[in-house]
Amino acid sequence: MNSSKPSSQISLDLLNQDNLDSLLGATTPIRIRMLIAPAIARHWLEATNKKNRKPTDGHWLEIAIDMEQGRWKYNGGAIRFGSDGVLLDGQHRLLACVEANVPFDTDVIFGLNPDCLDTIDTDVLPRTAAHVAQMEGVENATGSSALAFLLLVHEKHGIHRVQNVDCKPTKTEVIARAKADPRIAAIAGRSTGWSRRLVQPRVVGFCYYLFSQQDLDLAERFFAELADGANLSKRSPVYQLRHRLWQNSTAKAKLPLKEIVAIFFKAWIAYREGRPIQVLVWRSGGNSPEPFPEI
Repeated sequence: MNSSKPSSQISLDLLNQDNLDSLLGATTPIRIRMLIAPAIARHWLEATNKKNRKPTDGHWLEIAIDMEQGRWKYNGGAIRFGSDGVLLDGQHRLLACVEANVPFDTDVIFGLNPDCLDTIDTDVLPRTAAHVAQMEGVENATGSSALAFLLLVHEKHGIHRVQNVDCKPTKTEVIARAKADPRIAAIAGRSTGWSRRLVQPRVVGFCYYLFSQQDLDLAERFFAELADGANLSKRSPVYQLRHRLWQNSTAKAKLPLKEIVAIFFKAWIAYREGRPIQVLVWRSGGNSPEPFPEI
């Protein structure tokens, strides 16, 4: 194989198993762009993955979802092999390829000095969904990404499963959701003012997004009262919600996000029904656990 040719001109027909195995013995760097088939990815994982750290399940599963659903894109990042034929970088992408059972387009570098392993990824700060969203022009990128994350969990699995790692959306899903819905950026921009340091803005924004879909005017009043807190009856659902959030904000052991959303939902249901309440709790355990409230 003529490694001096640009990678885009190298015939993929030449990249059969024998040629790929011979490239693992390259003693000088060779960079090739190619389509990695699941069978090749599996072979490389079994035969060459001898030095990499233990893979992070959540990371390669996220990549697999993106590959399977067609969101993975060629970005110039390379699968890297040492001149000793050992995989130096790329195990998560290869694992994802096997899991998704679809090929992916990538560069592959063969013949690197094996001693370069300790320099790989040491100068890289991983980009979060918020970083990419900002680069792609999403307003209020941090808040928008956090809100889009919760909406995706809720829409695909139910918000009660927000702490289940298997329900975590991928970064590309989060970015796509934030870009597709202009309401997300607008609500993210308002949610900090509503929270008044009582609760995370993403929770307030998430609840407003859902509540306003049911009754926009009522949701506006609900969150205005939550932000202001003035002249509320002690049996008002908003007063009880503010009181419970204030207790949580000053407590050492904080309520999990799932429980905070549950009391928001319960307060909204009572507010929507015009029903006063004396205390706002959601019993998730004990002898009489409550189901997660549905709005």
